[in-house]
Amino acid sequence: MIALPSIYTGNILIEACGPIPTEKDLVAGLVDIPARSEPITNWQSQSHLALHEMQALEGLFVPPKTSKDIALTVGLGVRNGYRVRNPAAAETASMIRGRPPSQFALIPPWMMSVCGIPGIGKSQSILRSLMQFPGQVIEHTSFPGVVGPFLQLIYLHIDVPGTGRLIDLAKALMRATDEALQTDEFAEVLRAKNSRPWDLFNRWLQVARRHFLGVVFFDEAQNLFKLETKRERERIRKTETRPQALRLIEDATLKAILNIANTWKIPVGFSMMPEGLAAFETRLAATQRLCSEGHHEFSVATSAEDWYSANQLLPELELYQYLPQRMTIGPVQRQAIYEATAYNPRIMIKAWKMGQRVAIEKNSSRFKIEHIRAAMDTYLAPLKPAVKALLSKDPERLQMYQDLLPPPKFWQSV
Repeated sequence: MIALPSIYTGNILIEACGPIPTEKDLVAGLVDIPARSEPITNWQSQSHLALHEMQALEGLFVPPKTSKDIALTVGLGVRNGYRVRNPAAAETASMIRGRPPSQFALIPPWMMSVCGIPGIGKSQSILRSLMQFPGQVIEHTSFPGVVGPFLQLIYLHIDVPGTGRLIDLAKALMRATDEALQTDEFAEVLRAKNSRPWDLFNRWLQVARRHFLGVVFFDEAQNLFKLETKRERERIRKTETRPQALRLIEDATLKAILNIANTWKIPVGFSMMPEGLAAFETRLAATQRLCSEGHHEFSVATSAEDWYSANQLLPELELYQYLPQRMTIGPVQRQAIYEATAYNPRIMIKAWKMGQRVAIEKNSSRFKIEHIRAAMDTYLAPLKPAVKALLSKDPERLQMYQDLLPPPKFWQSV
């Protein structure tokens, strides 16, 4: 038996989630430090091998504090969501049949939200947080009210379809559920034509309730809203002091998602870029639900001495060097890397890797800052306008890249 708080005892669903991790265990589960290769002994004849060795960098993940907070919130949410859906309780049977118990109306919905610009670590943090459990699906050899084995579905994670339509969301949920459970429950209905969106969604929801879904995370939640064309964004940039709120593509899609948590008390998480959060903030009721159990926002670096980048991520990157003469990262190098990448974690890792590729291609034996700049000018050139917009801290320039526009609190920190 695992040690659990008294409010969790006697619940087979919570027991299946495993021991409650300590803060140290949570962080250890988030970190991913790829193995570092041994130095190449014969550089003249084997430098080409370094191009392959450095691909390990793609797996590097050094979690900031926000990632740990997300993992804690996810663990709280899944277990508390199961607390009110104990399969040993008689009223839970009515929920599976499609009638929420009357007391469910008194239980507030459980929702959380995550916000940040692209490349800052949202999806990595969420996926790694979900992996704190023994598995996505847990098989029970015995289960209340069930003859034979039973599959418990602890989590689902999907991207909101780019169309923003309920029918596409329902199909994405069906595919993800079949993939997780390794079933073809929805194969026939997915092949059918002219299906009605709410019928598909309710069909999926019935299966989700039956398998006691622990939490469902909707990534790219800004896809629920209509993004203006480039021409319209340019007009807004010239005439408006702040970006206009986005409009829902289809009201039914958001209503269906809220129904998961409001009616059936299945925890729901949203992950979005800043323009999605801005759209939610124009709807008070939706915003209150969105962060009922916590809103987690990844901060944008504003200088070369940003604590996370300078003291956590860069020291790890410094260890992954493949040329004979290594670069030492000091204040000058930090400033140069900040100016090249705006300290966006994904771009930093790419620039560090591709900079070493440039050095090798130039037959250099020493890794220098100039190689990182050259990588940004060539292999990573499409990212430079967005980096410059971030460095400028200019709302007008950032409006051209709506997914990079930080929430209002950002400007207070500048």
